[in-house]
Amino acid sequence: MIEFPRTRMHWSLGILVALGIAWIAPKVHAADLGGDCCADLEERIAELEATTVRAGNRKLKVSLSGHVNESLLYWDNGGDSDVYQVGNIYSSTRARIRATGRINSDLTAGMLIEFEFVNASSAGVSEENDDTNGAIGIRKTDWFIKSATFGKVTVGQSSLTTDDIILINTGGTGEFATSDTPLIVGNFNVFSSTGFLNTQYDQVLGGAGISLAPGATGVLGAGQIPLDTARSNIVRYDTPTFAGFSAAVAWGEDDVWDVSTYYDGGFGDIKLKGGIGYLKNDDPNDSGLGPGTFEELKGSGTILHDPTGLYLHGAFVHRKLDGIGFADVNGSDRPDFSTFYLQSGIRTALNSLGKTTLFGEYGESHDGVTGLADPGAGIARITSSEGQIWGLGIEQDLDAVGMELYLTYRNVDVDISGTVVGGGAVAIDDDNLDLILTGARIFF
Repeated sequence: MIEFPRTRMHWSLGILVALGIAWIAPKVHAADLGGDCCADLEERIAELEATTVRAGNRKLKVSLSGHVNESLLYWDNGGDSDVYQVGNIYSSTRARIRATGRINSDLTAGMLIEFEFVNASSAGVSEENDDTNGAIGIRKTDWFIKSATFGKVTVGQSSLTTDDIILINTGGTGEFATSDTPLIVGNFNVFSSTGFLNTQYDQVLGGAGISLAPGATGVLGAGQIPLDTARSNIVRYDTPTFAGFSAAVAWGEDDVWDVSTYYDGGFGDIKLKGGIGYLKNDDPNDSGLGPGTFEELKGSGTILHDPTGLYLHGAFVHRKLDGIGFADVNGSDRPDFSTFYLQSGIRTALNSLGKTTLFGEYGESHDGVTGLADPGAGIARITSSEGQIWGLGIEQDLDAVGMELYLTYRNVDVDISGTVVGGGAVAIDDDNLDLILTGARIFF
C-alpha cells in the first residue's frame, strides 16, 4: 500500500529531482552561482512543487492499493481441449483509492473509489472464444460517516449487505476457489455425446435467465442472476460490533433491499466467522430479465481450529423467482433454485515462505434451468437440471512480496432431463468439464 501522508513529502522529492538536474547539467563552480546558492535551490524546488501530484484535501489520509490476479486455464469438455490465459474474475485485478479522516473522537469520514481491469475474463471465455472485450469497470464509488458508538452509513455505488456473504472463508482460497462456482466455468456450453446444448454450465450451476424476445416466454437466454450479490447504487447502514456480532441493512435501485447479520469470534482454539442474509429485488432493470421479483436467502461460514489450521467452510443460496420475467415455458413460476458448497482443508506453515493451504471441495446446484426450453438443442421443456462440482487445490503464500500462488483442479458434471420437440423424453449426461487453473495474486 502506498501512503500519502499529510507531511510535505514533495519537498524531499523536489530536492532529489533538483540534485538530479544539477548532476546532468553543465558543471559550474559554486562561485558561479554567486553568494545566494540556496535561494537558487529554493526557486527550483518551488517550480517542481507546483507540478507535484498530491492530495488536494490535506485533512484526509489517502492511500492507493490493489492487486493483480492473472491465471492460466486448461479445459477439456470431452470433445476438445485448450489452454487460455485469463483474468481470474474470482478476485479480479483492481486498484482502489481510499481516503479517511477524523471528525472528532467518535466520528470518522471517508471515501472509496475502486476500479477493476478485466480482459479475457475467466467468467466470459468459452470453447469458441479465448478472449473477451477488455474493460475498465467501476466497482465502487462511495462515501461514509462512521461512529464508534452508533455505526456506519455508506452512500454510493457499493456493496449490498449480502455481497460476499457466500464467500466468508478463512481457508485462504478466496482468490481462486469459492462457492461462486460459475465464475470459473465461463460461458462454456454443456457438451455431450449428442453435441452441444445452448445451455451453459454457469446457468446450470448459478441459475439461468430467459430470452426477452417477443413470444419467447421461458426460452433459455443470456439473462442471469449472479450467485454473489451484485454491487448497486445504495444507502447502507452497519451497526457497531457487539460480542463478535454485527448487522447491516441496505436499500437502493428501484427497488432492491437486503438485511444481513455476521459473526466473527469463537471460543478457545476454535475460530468462527460467518454471515447470513435475505435479499429482495423488485428492479427489472437490475436483473435484465423484465418484470419480476426474486428473493434470496444466502450465507456462508468457516470453522477453523487455530493450532492445526484444519478448517471446514460451507455456503448456500436459495432463490425464489416470481413474475413473468422468470416464468417457465408454460407461463408458470419456475421452481426455486438452490445450491450449496463445501470446502475442507488445512492452512498452516509448511515452509518459511508463508502459509500453505491444501483443500478439497464439493458443490451441488438444483433446478438452475428447470422449466425452460432449449429449442436449439431440440428440448421443448427442461424438467430437471442438476450440476455437481468437485475439486482439489493448493495455495502458497509468499509473505516477503505479498503474493499468493495457486493451483486447482475442478470437475463439473451436469445432468439434464426434459421433453423433446414433437414429444418424447430426453436425458442428457454431459461428458464432464475438466478444469485446471493456476496463477497468482500479488498485492500493492
